[in-house]
Formats: sequence, C-alpha cells, structure tokens
Amino acid sequence: MDGLEIVEKELETYFYVKVIGKITSFTHTKLQDRIFLHLQKKAVCLDFSEVTALASAGIGLLMGATKISMKFETKIYILNPSTQIIDSFEFTGIQNILNVIYDENEIE
Repeated sequence: MDGLEIVEKELETYFYVKVIGKITSFTHTKLQDRIFLHLQKKAVCLDFSEVTALASAGIGLLMGATKISMKFETKIYILNPSTQIIDSFEFTGIQNILNVIYDENEIE
C-alpha cells in the first residue's frame, strides 16, 4: 500500500476526486497525473475529508494544479479539508489561492 487511495467520478460539470490517506513526496504523483489531465477539460473537486497528511510535495501539487486551472480556465476546489490540512495551507500561505469549500453545491 502506497498510503494513498484515489476514487474518481466524472460528473456533468466537474470531476470529483476523493483522496484518502497521506499526500507525500512518494504518493503525490499518483494524484498529480490524474488531476492535471482532468483540469484541462473541466473543474476538479478534490475531496480532502479523508486526507491525513499533506507534505510539501502535496502543497506543490496544489500550486501546480492551480496554475493549470488558470491556463485552461477551469477551477480546482478542495472539499472538506481537516483543521490540520487547513493549518498546512495557512502555514505556507497557499490558502489565498485555493478554493476551499464545505459543500459540493458551492462548485460553480
């Protein structure tokens, strides 16, 4: 087990991606490959409700995903991150560029 499980579902206006486990330097490429491809087509909602750790590689992944979404005029959403994950966003200053949501109905 690599410590990361990903469950994907394509919906009408966005891709839903449930992320379970730790996003580390060893696991982030598994997620990165999928979301970068999806962001070229439509919005992506990353359900972080079961993410237990977010290393610097995961922060870098989110910054890169935000850049891709801007290039392709799509959006990336972070759904239900834990307090620990929010603290990581705030510590690195990335919270200012992320779309953190707590309900899928907030997706535009």
